[in-house]
Amino acid sequence: LRDQALAATNLLNLEQFGPPVLPVYVEPKQPLLDKDKKPVKIEKDRASPIVEAHRRSIYLRVERKNINPTFETFDHAARIVASSQRGRTNTPLQALAVMNETEFVEATNALASEMATVSGGSTAQLRWAFRTVLARDPSDAELSTLRDYYRASTAAHVDGDVTARRLTANVILNLDAALTKE
Repeated sequence: LRDQALAATNLLNLEQFGPPVLPVYVEPKQPLLDKDKKPVKIEKDRASPIVEAHRRSIYLRVERKNINPTFETFDHAARIVASSQRGRTNTPLQALAVMNETEFVEATNALASEMATVSGGSTAQLRWAFRTVLARDPSDAELSTLRDYYRASTAAHVDGDVTARRLTANVILNLDAALTKE
């Protein structure tokens, strides 16, 4: 999902090979606490100083003791035993991750910026973004729903079109068709 969102918005670094890289880590606003309500000491990672936010997920370093929060939210396979298939899951945390994780937010902003370059008005921009993410044209009902949401977002915010494009891009990247493989 991460790679798909970055690829659809032209942010994915397709460079092959090289050492593993660290995923983006955002410091928590409040200290993490253990079960006894004592602050948990987080050690800085010194093994790989390379941080490249937009490398393919296969190059992100994964450790048993230090699991990427996004991977954990999406129930990544345990690294103890090889697995050829994963079970299907869908929890509210997955939707929150796609709406709020740093790399997904960057993808949303990039898609919104690209939408702004499309000429022909908001309908053309919505159709372009939908086609870019889902590789198909939206149905009339889908386009109508997106257009209604775009208009409502424009009316509700001071910087109307900018915010509406961003919010609508977020919706498109969070559509079930963009998140699941049928």
